[in-house]
Amino acid sequence: MYQAKSKPQLVPQSQLPIVYESPLHQRTRHLILALQSNLALTNHKINELESQIAAFDAAYRARFYDYIDAISALKATLGLIESDTTAHTAMVLTAPEQARLKAMYRQAAKYCHPDYLPSHLIRRGEAIFHQLTAAYRARDVLAVETWLFELESGQAFAESYHWQTNPRLLAQKKDLLQQRLTQQCEVLDHLQKNTSPQIFDTSQWNALLYDYQVMLEEELANLKSGY
Repeated sequence: MYQAKSKPQLVPQSQLPIVYESPLHQRTRHLILALQSNLALTNHKINELESQIAAFDAAYRARFYDYIDAISALKATLGLIESDTTAHTAMVLTAPEQARLKAMYRQAAKYCHPDYLPSHLIRRGEAIFHQLTAAYRARDVLAVETWLFELESGQAFAESYHWQTNPRLLAQKKDLLQQRLTQQCEVLDHLQKNTSPQIFDTSQWNALLYDYQVMLEEELANLKSGY
């Protein structure tokens, strides 16, 4: 678990001394670069799948708006509770986890909120604060913890690269990246296993939408028979 430390001084890269890099230090740094590359690739795959799912969902809702509206109205009349299966579900946290998440978010916000930054860092700070807040609202403890580490160690802003010469920060960076990559791989695996392969092939959409139409017609007929 990452422990919060006092705010470091930002050091321009040009002022950093040349430090001897041990073989272990070098291996860790290279591993970090590999983890970053794998994480970026995994996130790209997730974004592609989510974009395709969103596009299919838009086509589904546009084609079957009348069915969806009629089914929702009948369910409301019959007193049936309807859940939105397309809504994003935030992570479920225990009370201690929620308290820790809140504390990390507040601490991280002090480093990137535009009100606390000099003018030349405000734009970057706004972008970071937006991502930090999105992670907090999704209750993504690891993402908030990673942002806190990046901010407190000076890595979030381009003026500081001193983590590359600090073995402790290198080790923490590696551990957080490994955890994040594991988490995102699980997200990717869940998307691939729980989404119809036809959604990722637009040439199959008409056939898939026809199947959904049959299901919606059957559901609507069943609701009408119970009305």
